[in-house]
Amino acid sequence: MKRVLLLLAGVALLLFGSAVAANAEPVERTVDEVSAMAAPAGCDLGNVCFWVNSGYRDGPGQLAGTNNDWRVFAHGSCPGDTWNNCASSVYNHGRSCWAYLWDGFNRTLGTLGNIGLNREVGISNLADWGFNDAASSNSWSNCV
Repeated sequence: MKRVLLLLAGVALLLFGSAVAANAEPVERTVDEVSAMAAPAGCDLGNVCFWVNSGYRDGPGQLAGTNNDWRVFAHGSCPGDTWNNCASSVYNHGRSCWAYLWDGFNRTLGTLGNIGLNREVGISNLADWGFNDAASSNSWSNCV
């Protein structure tokens, strides 16, 4: 009996959680209130850099331009062997612009939305921002 109740509770949670996710609006987040910091090791000037794990570990992947589809960038320790939906840390080491990560291809808002980082700002754990393993494309904006 206990197993049946646990199973039913799990099914109800799964169904309820799916309904909430389906009705949720994507969120556009901008990160500028985080203090500027030095670039993590391996992140070259002019790039948005990202790592598989929180704490800037396993990477970085680095992109200088706008990229519509992260499936074309290989990384062996990611599911599917590409950077798509695989970033858990990010740092904007761009020269003068905001870096934006999008959860949809072609810089579109999917379920989670996007996240924008001011120059010299990093997020050690994207899960804290509700954006872990969500990036599928990137762009730059607000250049000075």
